[in-house]
Amino acid sequence: MLVHGQYVKLQCRLLGRRVIIGRHFLVMGPLEIRGPGTVVFGDDCTVVSSRRAPVTPYTHAPEAEIRFGSRVVLNGTRFGCRQRIEVGEGCLLADARIMDTDFHALDPQDKHRWQTVGVSKPVVLGPNVWVCAGAMILKGVTIGANSVVAAGAVVARDVPPNVVVAGNPARVVKRLGDPRA
Repeated sequence: MLVHGQYVKLQCRLLGRRVIIGRHFLVMGPLEIRGPGTVVFGDDCTVVSSRRAPVTPYTHAPEAEIRFGSRVVLNGTRFGCRQRIEVGEGCLLADARIMDTDFHALDPQDKHRWQTVGVSKPVVLGPNVWVCAGAMILKGVTIGANSVVAAGAVVARDVPPNVVVAGNPARVVKRLGDPRA
């Protein structure tokens, strides 16, 4: 995994990609970094993916930035970034979708929707957040430290720290550290 991580680092440099990779970068399976923006991996990050569930940090604008803190584990996570996605230290992200943009305008204004640009707002995941499989984190959302996003949840609003959210739309279903829950 460490050798593959070094290979990815070299490949990004040779292809001229705007990627910064910290120490001890581990990669198992495909890692598809695309787009004109910047992707930053902190130290001790791990990427685990497969052909069916690749990790895809895609940027869609030159000013876009996806930033991963140290000790982040990505397991089949897909990103779409036009502005900024920030993942705090120690996060665990499963096969989920995280997007800071609508990609296409809600009102196409006499254009084909494919040729429109949607609204973008930054997404911020605090430290030690766990995002489970099938979850979607939408534009403008901040998830507080130590929170858990349950499998299949659709998060369209901010999540406080130390909670579990589930459902569509995602709602707090448990407070972590609460002995009554």
